[in-house]
Amino acid sequence: MSAETDILEQPQSALLTVAELTVAKKRGTFFNELTITGPQGEQLGSAREAGNVLLRLVNVLSDSLLFPSRPSVVRDAQARAVLRIQRRGILRRHTSIVRRPDRTLIGKVVGKTWASGFRHTGYWIEVDGQRVGELVFEKPAYRILDNAGVELAEVARLGESRTHVTYVHTRLRAHQPLSESIAALAIAAMIIRNEGG
Repeated sequence: MSAETDILEQPQSALLTVAELTVAKKRGTFFNELTITGPQGEQLGSAREAGNVLLRLVNVLSDSLLFPSRPSVVRDAQARAVLRIQRRGILRRHTSIVRRPDRTLIGKVVGKTWASGFRHTGYWIEVDGQRVGELVFEKPAYRILDNAGVELAEVARLGESRTHVTYVHTRLRAHQPLSESIAALAIAAMIIRNEGG
């Protein structure tokens, strides 16, 4: 059995249970390769686009803003797959689909408008086809709210920005324990922001 199919038999990853974590782009890498660390700087995992070098190069050259991108795979510190994140291009409303390694759906981050990725209009958080919360942008951070408007977590940029939408580091601070689905979608949002989405 592969690491991607036996994840449901493993204890829940620390990535989905910590109250604070940071996502940072590895410097000097051509492809989107990210590190995920805990509050003390301990390595909790990593993320990068799936596929071999050729497939990732095709993805870069085809501009994933216009076409569906290669999925990003999030791995824990033991290199076990934890999440798969697939983004759709701007030809449709910006949507990121988050799945477990066995490809079962966790949820979606859906742009409130067609231009959500550019105008920071925010995103809806959907689980089982229902809206369960939203991402609200308040530069330079954004907040994760539930349907009642209660703030569950905050994501803030750290370090210098590379462009107006991509930051070198983003840090998640949860104000209360997050469910598996909300934690997974929050991590996906951080990764998408670091990849420039």
